[in-house]
Amino acid sequence: MEIAKGISSEFYKSLDLSDYNSLNWNKVINIVYQRLTERFIEPADKLIEFEQDLPLSQRKYGFAILALDCLLTETIQAFYDGIGDSTGKSKYLFISFFEK
Repeated sequence: MEIAKGISSEFYKSLDLSDYNSLNWNKVINIVYQRLTERFIEPADKLIEFEQDLPLSQRKYGFAILALDCLLTETIQAFYDGIGDSTGKSKYLFISFFEK
């Protein structure tokens, strides 16, 4: 399974992160950035781009864009808190995110 394009979960799990000075931390930062960009930011950007020439009254993808933003917010806070499965934890994650 890939966690980002071209990055297998096996490769990610093989990175030794026990040393905070390890260059592997830079790899992980880039992997997380790539994952978030591919899954949330690029799709939202494409929806915005698709409608950019339409009058405001004819744009209809705002809800989908906002949903992607909410998923991104939840994902970032889950990563920060070390939560692997955020099922049933959305309220906590949103409150935590906005409090910080």
